Amino acid sequence: MVATLLIGSYITFILIAYGLAGRWMIQLFFAPDDHGIVSLPITALLGLVVLNVISALLSLVIPLGLGANIIIFIGACFLYYKLKKNNTINMISLGRTELGVMVLAGLLVLENATHASGNPDTNLYHAQAIRWIENYHVVPGLGNLHSRFAFNSNWLVLNALFSFAFLKIQSFHLLPGLFFFISVLYFLSGISEIAKGKFLASNLFKTLLIPISFHIWASEISSPGTDMPANVLIWIIISLWLEVYENNSKVKRVIILLLSLLAITFKLSALPILLLPAYDFLIHLKNREIALVRNILVLVVICVTPWILRNFVISGYWAYPVPALISFSPKVDWQIPEELVRKEARIVQTWARQYNLNAKTSNLPWEWMSFWLSRLTPLQFFIFWISFLSPFIYGTIAVFDKPVHYLAYWCSYIGVLFWLFSAPDIRFGYGFLITVNLLVIIPIVNNMLAYKKIFGVLLNTLILFYLGVILANSFEPSTFSKRFLFPEPYLEFPAKNCEIANATIKCALNYGACGYTEFPCVPKGRDTVEMRSSDWQDGFRNIKLRGE
Repeated sequence: MVATLLIGSYITFILIAYGLAGRWMIQLFFAPDDHGIVSLPITALLGLVVLNVISALLSLVIPLGLGANIIIFIGACFLYYKLKKNNTINMISLGRTELGVMVLAGLLVLENATHASGNPDTNLYHAQAIRWIENYHVVPGLGNLHSRFAFNSNWLVLNALFSFAFLKIQSFHLLPGLFFFISVLYFLSGISEIAKGKFLASNLFKTLLIPISFHIWASEISSPGTDMPANVLIWIIISLWLEVYENNSKVKRVIILLLSLLAITFKLSALPILLLPAYDFLIHLKNREIALVRNILVLVVICVTPWILRNFVISGYWAYPVPALISFSPKVDWQIPEELVRKEARIVQTWARQYNLNAKTSNLPWEWMSFWLSRLTPLQFFIFWISFLSPFIYGTIAVFDKPVHYLAYWCSYIGVLFWLFSAPDIRFGYGFLITVNLLVIIPIVNNMLAYKKIFGVLLNTLILFYLGVILANSFEPSTFSKRFLFPEPYLEFPAKNCEIANATIKCALNYGACGYTEFPCVPKGRDTVEMRSSDWQDGFRNIKLRGE
């Protein structure tokens, strides 16, 4: 835990420094007349956006090891020195209850962040993908070696940057825990405002997300999995959108755009969240704000271009696996064959619907939904149906009262439909599902409260109790002495030598899981794949496409 706190403090400094730079650029190019104070958590998330672009760019030309960290650290020191006097960061004012929630949340994150990564996808490919990024700049055709590497989440790039594997101690996986704690700190502002009697929708939304976040994602805090950050970012974006419509802020509108772009570079299933900044963009276009429209387009290009370039180098496509983009991608010798792209898209959808890669499925809901619904827990079943049927609830609320802002609701509902008819694994959809549930429940609860102060105290007390219960259940005394200094490393899995067309690699022995230690490791060898040269860095290609 000592190393966890030290590394967490270092990363926090980096995030704040680059966050100050992000805040300065927003004010310079988008909101010169808006001098509003940006909170510490949002400043750190802005820093994550800036680092997302920089680290993806660096990964195109160098491994994200010692050299990349030196560049990032020198840049952070320079930016912090130059900008700290010109930017004011809002520190949350906390009472005893809010402070108790923060302390419990911090202990919970610290405990869970030091556990071994339990996400099965981390053992299948996240850890291996991170190791490739640590040791090589982006590898052409890496997706030919293992198709999951072509999913190319920038979240894994950031995890590789802050893994500190070059220290030769272990590859640390602590960024997820820090990101989660920063998010909880932002949600904590809801409790603080409710304590002051401000029962606004944004405050209730953020407050309720604290126990929900831990209930859903506590076990993911130790894993560099992409589901948690993408879904939590959706919650943060919706919260900011509600704040904007309660107290307009040009700066927050730009931050919403930036965080939306960040979310989709983490996971494509977050794509519908772009509807919110797209609405703002259309308003600017309608008002003929040419300079602002130009700046927004430039910002979008800067944020997504490194991610798109990584996609193309790894897979030969601008995004993967998206069959609709096949015809728009130029041909290169490392390109994954078109039939494999379509197969991968079907696998993702089939597994999410039926948990069986060999199942025959169609796009007709009545042919797969019965089995899919049977796999949900009672709570998941309830969350889904409240979300799916929510237009009736939302419409009823609109007849009798002013509902929570309609754009936030309809964007989230479209997100639910997008998730349901693309790849409805429940963990992919929590961002939109929970949002829709809360947006229809909050106005009902708010109107039923006769004694709001008493409700606020009761709600905070229940949150404290719930976090205490989760902390007690999460604590692992048997491993505490090992985790006191360093967090547990990635789990180790056995592997054996196996072959691709012209090289020997490692193949997993148990359930396709490679973990981190064996490298390069994939679930199985492929005689249709070959190295493009004798150097791993030059990448891989499918024999069918090598031009022979």
